[in-house]
Amino acid sequence: MSHLHVTDGVLAIWLVISSNIIALSLLFFTSYKVIKKEDKFYNNLAKLGVVSALMLIAMSIPLGPVPAHLSLILVAALLLGPELGFISLFIVNLILALFGHGGITVVGLNTMIMGAELVIGYHLFSLMLSKVSWRKAIAIGVSMGLIVSVILMLITLTFAGQDLTEAFSSCSHEPQTIDEGNHFHGGLVAILGIVMVGIIIEVLIVTAIVGYIRKVRPDYLVKGGS
Repeated sequence: MSHLHVTDGVLAIWLVISSNIIALSLLFFTSYKVIKKEDKFYNNLAKLGVVSALMLIAMSIPLGPVPAHLSLILVAALLLGPELGFISLFIVNLILALFGHGGITVVGLNTMIMGAELVIGYHLFSLMLSKVSWRKAIAIGVSMGLIVSVILMLITLTFAGQDLTEAFSSCSHEPQTIDEGNHFHGGLVAILGIVMVGIIIEVLIVTAIVGYIRKVRPDYLVKGGS
């Protein structure tokens, strides 16, 4: 749910270039940190592939009438940690883009948006784990992570919308009248409804997955295994 299904050529070129540069810089930095710890990297290489495949499957399954899908980003963070989790997100976004699930030029931006969700969800879960039950910690981590990622997506789409409006206006010779108030409020209500339903479903699924892992292999979890 927390990435942009935007084709190539829609977003402003400055946004595409800057987001990809930042994402690749973060990817290089996290990869360097992980590879320096050789034992940790090679011991978790298979887990990296499995978790990436799990997220790919989750993002390919529609949630019925809800125009959203699972991401399982907090599951990835708890199984891999934030560094390997970020690398996994880049791999997932790249594969999705190659299959037409978003543009290639948006891979960096999507990785950053989902990376923000991963970092916020992971650290909030870690912080709340000592204060509340692990189930409540998951609910808080997933909810806040998704809310932040949705806000980042809306900000990005606002930039895209301004660019598209300017391009349309420059090509049009007829005055355009749009009832912006009704469209804005209607769209906002729809987005809030989708986000709320998506958060509830994500929390339930992540709680079920983490609960199962806690029972069978709690040592697989970087946080919340005990």
